[in-house]
Amino acid sequence: MPADEGNRMSFDTIKYDVDGHTATITLNRPDALNALSPHMIRELRAAYDTAENDDRVWLLIVTGTGRAFCTGADVKEIPGDGRVIYERPYLSTYEQWEAPQEGTPPFRRMAKPVLAAINGLCCGAGLDWVTTGDIVIASEKATFFDPHVSIGLVAGREVVRLARVLPRSVALRMALMGKHERMGAQRAYELGLVSEIVEHDRLLERAHEIADTVNSNAPLAVRAPGWRSSRAWICRCTRPKISPKRSGNACCAPTMRRRAQGFCRKTTTELAMPMSFKTILLDVDATDRVATITLSRPDQLNAFNRTMCDEMREAWRLVKHDDSVNAVVLRAAGTRAFSAGLDIKTPYGQPENIWNHEDPGEALSPKWQKMWKPVVCAVQGMCTAGAFYFLNESDVVICSADARFFDSHVSAGLVCALEPIGLMRRVGLGETLRIALMGNDERVSAETALRIGLVSEVVPAERLWHRAHEIAATIAAKPPSATQGTVKAIWESLDKPYRAALEQGLIYTRLGNPIGTAELAARGQAPVAEPRVR
Repeated sequence: MPADEGNRMSFDTIKYDVDGHTATITLNRPDALNALSPHMIRELRAAYDTAENDDRVWLLIVTGTGRAFCTGADVKEIPGDGRVIYERPYLSTYEQWEAPQEGTPPFRRMAKPVLAAINGLCCGAGLDWVTTGDIVIASEKATFFDPHVSIGLVAGREVVRLARVLPRSVALRMALMGKHERMGAQRAYELGLVSEIVEHDRLLERAHEIADTVNSNAPLAVRAPGWRSSRAWICRCTRPKISPKRSGNACCAPTMRRRAQGFCRKTTTELAMPMSFKTILLDVDATDRVATITLSRPDQLNAFNRTMCDEMREAWRLVKHDDSVNAVVLRAAGTRAFSAGLDIKTPYGQPENIWNHEDPGEALSPKWQKMWKPVVCAVQGMCTAGAFYFLNESDVVICSADARFFDSHVSAGLVCALEPIGLMRRVGLGETLRIALMGNDERVSAETALRIGLVSEVVPAERLWHRAHEIAATIAAKPPSATQGTVKAIWESLDKPYRAALEQGLIYTRLGNPIGTAELAARGQAPVAEPRVR
């Protein structure tokens, strides 16, 4: 048990202080970049319970020492030989999965407000404080990223939470780029991940100023909004009832081993791609393991008809089953338009029976086709109406500076119903309604699209295709079991209550992590590239 020294409690891995009505927890493993060890997690639990039960404490600040806030679970626990992991896969047991999230206040059932002051590197399970804190401020030196796929692990719990805080495309990009791209403090502020950027040397001072302001209000009244909103957010279903004794994965180790060895031998299934389609082009770069699908009706502004829908369905099927492909670029020919949506000059060809009518988006969408390989969408020129089908279910969307986004349905007297449902998950309700209701009378520029999270990067038109391929190749270089498991976990979580999504994410990590880490071990130590700061 920690020693109690009045307003200061003595711990090994954290510091705990009380000043007036504010308690401060400082993560204190700077040499390990404040990575979460089992001992630190136990001490955090004790500190949270102490703060919650102390009537003097009305608000809790969490920060870190050194150059990192928290870099997640201590990965030194991962076996280095690529074999032991089959007997006890890392992050595959109840304790390994639950422990880091129990290091965050909401999972300790805290009603008192929590202010997270992010002082530097914040990644992996460190993101849990960012997504569950009531107020989050950051030093100008703070950077955010999720390294899971870069170490062969499925990005699970953390990115499920991020997808509920950030625009979906941003959360997916963070999950898929891994350690190779970091979000700076300014971008985090623009997207609402943090609510204020502070000079580095004033971070803790500013945190206490905010705490004093919050504490000047009635304490019981202050606790209600955070408690109610966090309960509504995370308690949509019951706590996972997984027995620690039954959560290991030894029973399926032989199957896992054979699958992982298949990756290492590169015994991939390369399907015969059709020589040509009529409305699209499909190419595979075997070196980078990237497939490229190009919408190829430039004279019709790449509007889709039934032929294109059927060909896109087939293209997704081919890419899905081709083990030489780890990521996909979706782009469009010509300079005027990415796509003008449905081709209204020719009948689509719905059957006479109205109950057999289909949504074209089902054929155009990789997720409807259960194709979980990451998709990078590159948009240029006009993007309107049904073109949002492509954007809505891509994982990373970038655009050229000349891109313009709008939805023309209502201007043509048509109900704007299907595309906005997917768009709302990417940019939020307010922006979706404005785009849907303004019709032809307002265009969303590339700059605005970046600000609202519709795209994650704007590049010059002449570099659009190159940059899309570059991003896809970066993702494709990671273990496919990790990236595809990450995509599947995030997208399927959107249709589930929060707790159910976390339970399913746990299953995917147990399936994917042993394969991904074994593949990395077989490759050997790769050169460490300097991460790109976005």
